[in-house]
Amino acid sequence: MDTLLVGGDHCTDARGLPIKIDGDRETVQRALIRLSVRRGALPAEPGLGSELYKLRGARGELLDRLALSYVQEALAPMAGVSVEKVGVERSGEGMTVAVVIGCRQGSYRLEVEVA
Repeated sequence: MDTLLVGGDHCTDARGLPIKIDGDRETVQRALIRLSVRRGALPAEPGLGSELYKLRGARGELLDRLALSYVQEALAPMAGVSVEKVGVERSGEGMTVAVVIGCRQGSYRLEVEVA
């Protein structure tokens, strides 16, 4: 069981207590954390995170292949999670990686901004 995060902060209920989550909601949140954190950024967990930040210079078909590879690598330790689709959307200077994952109860779309 985990606590709900929104914008990197713990959400609390009306009493000020952390909101607990479990099941697919917890799995989706953990997947989003793995995709959003730069791999190697946490000394206590050097294998946690993704290398999506390396996509900035890639183009075309190579960009799509790298994105898929980085997502699969980041989510590989998560039992019961499958990567169904990965796409990269560019807008101006920014880039968004859209990922569809499969869990126990369905498929979920996640989006990660690449800086």
